[in-house]
Amino acid sequence: MTDWLTTNKNGGSAATKCIEAGNDLIMPGNQSDINEIMDALDQKKDLSLSETALDDCCRRMLSMILQLTVKGQ
Repeated sequence: MTDWLTTNKNGGSAATKCIEAGNDLIMPGNQSDINEIMDALDQKKDLSLSETALDDCCRRMLSMILQLTVKGQ
């Protein structure tokens, strides 16, 4: 996670570009981020995001959560 509030309605970074750059967690995230990601997955509005890139982010997040959970036991 980097740059809290970097994606915002007032000219912030594009959520899809953050994902492509390897940013796994967009915080706090908002509905416009979700809409952009969903549109990009469906290749709408001149946006594009591969499901693989999104899966990679999810995989890294889940891996980190599981590692922390195992270490915390």
